[in-house]
Amino acid sequence: MNKTDSIDILLSVTGMTPQVVTETLYAIHKETPERFPKEIYIITTKKGAEGVRNNLLGEKGKLNEFYREYGISPIVFNEDRHLKIIHDVDGELIDDARTKEEQAVIADFIFNEIKELTELNQNNTPKYRIHASIAGGRKTMTYLTGSSMNILANPEDRLSHVLVSEAFESNKEFYYPTKSENLIPGKQEGIYLDTSKAKVELSEIPLMRLRTLLDNKNSSLLTGYTHAVNEINKRLMINPKYLELTVDPDTFTLTISEKKSVILNNNQISVVLEPREFAVFMFIIEKIKNGEGFTIPSSKYKYESFIDAVKSFFELFSKIPVKDEMFQKRITETRDSELYELIKAINSKISEYAEECNITDPVIPPYSENTNWLYTLADNANIVLKRSGKKDFIILNGDPYDSGRNHNLIHPVKIESFELNKDFLTSQKDFWQNTIKNINKKIQKELPSTDLAVFYTITCPNKVYRLGIPPENIHIRNHLD
Repeated sequence: MNKTDSIDILLSVTGMTPQVVTETLYAIHKETPERFPKEIYIITTKKGAEGVRNNLLGEKGKLNEFYREYGISPIVFNEDRHLKIIHDVDGELIDDARTKEEQAVIADFIFNEIKELTELNQNNTPKYRIHASIAGGRKTMTYLTGSSMNILANPEDRLSHVLVSEAFESNKEFYYPTKSENLIPGKQEGIYLDTSKAKVELSEIPLMRLRTLLDNKNSSLLTGYTHAVNEINKRLMINPKYLELTVDPDTFTLTISEKKSVILNNNQISVVLEPREFAVFMFIIEKIKNGEGFTIPSSKYKYESFIDAVKSFFELFSKIPVKDEMFQKRITETRDSELYELIKAINSKISEYAEECNITDPVIPPYSENTNWLYTLADNANIVLKRSGKKDFIILNGDPYDSGRNHNLIHPVKIESFELNKDFLTSQKDFWQNTIKNINKKIQKELPSTDLAVFYTITCPNKVYRLGIPPENIHIRNHLD
C-alpha cells in the first residue's frame, strides 16, 4: 500500500486527564515525525469532554500552546466531527463508566467509532493510518479501545501508551515537555518541577490484527463490540479436523460441511461447478489426497516446462466429466465408449513415443517427425465431447469447431519447424490459473464468509496447490456407483 493513500490520525481515549493527548502528540513528533497526525479524534465521556474543552481547545488551550512552541501547523479540530462523546442509542450522553449498562454502551460506542475509522476506500486501501493511544480514560475504556483495535486494525495502524517521568506522571499541570524552563507545582507542597526536564516516550503495544479473519463485508455488518467478539471467537474455533469435503462427479457438486456447526447453520453447503472447472478441481484434489500436490506448468520456454504442460494437459482428459445418461451408461456397462477409447489411445501414443525415444517417464517428447496424431487426438476428443451435447466440456483453447482455428493455441509443436510452441505453454498456464481462480470465486460466493473459504479454496504455498483441510477429510464419490 502506498503510504500517501491514507491520512495519519491520532485516536485518543480520555477521561479526566486530557493531557494524554498533548503528551502523545509530543512523543509522536519526537520519535516518528513522518507519522505526525493530520487529524485528532478524541473519544471521551460527558465529563471528559468538559476537560477537553476547558484545557485543550481554544486559542489559549494547551493544543495551540504546544503547536506554537514546536512550530507545528495547528491541526484542525472540529468538535462536531472530532470530539466523540459517548452516548447511548437514545442520544443520552454518558457521564461516567460506573454501571454495567454504561459499560455496554461504552463498548459498542468505542467499537463502532473505530470500525468507521478503519473502513477502506473504494481502491481497498485504508482511509486512515491510525495511531491509537490508550494512555487516558478509565481502565475499561482503554481495554475496549485496545481490544477493538486488535479486531479492526489495518496493517499500518498502531497502538500505544505513553511513559512519563515518575515525578510528572498524573500531574494535572503537566501537558508536554517544554523547550525552556517552566515550573509547575509538584505532588508535595512547596516542590516545583521544571517541565523542560520531563521525559515522555511512546510504548508501542503489538496488535494481533484479527481483521484478517473477517472479510470487508462482514466487518461492516458487525453491530457492536460483543457481536464482533462472538464472530471472532467463531472463526478461531474452526478446526480443520472438523471440516469435510465431499466431491460428487455425477453432479459436479462440492459439499462443504462441518462436523461441529460453527459457521454453517445447517452444517453444510453445496457449490456446483461447471464441467471444465470440475475437471480441474478433480485433477488437483486427487493429487492432494495422494499427498502429491500440483504445480501449474510454467510458461518459460524450456523442455521441462513443455513436458509438465503436456503431461498435465493429457492427464486432465481422464477427469473430463460427461453428464449424459446414455453416454455414461455405455461407459459404465461396456467400458467401450469413445471416451474410454480416447483415453486408451492417449496412453498408447504416449507409451509408443516414450519407447521410441528411450524416455523412462511416459511423456510425449518435444521433437517428432509425425505430429498429425496430436491433431487427430484433439479432433477425436472434440468429437466425443461434441456428441455429449455440451460445448462447455471443451478444455482445448480456441474454437475446436472452426476449421480455420489457430492450431498454435492447442498444439504444443509448430508444424513448420517441429519446435516447441511458446503459445501452448502460455495458454496452458493461463488455463490452469484462470480456472482455479474461477473455482475459488464460486466457493467464496457460496460460503457465508471467508472463515470456511480459506480452508476450501485452492491455495498455492511454496508454488504447490493445497487445501486447508486434511486429505483424509476429502471424500470422492465413485463415479461408477
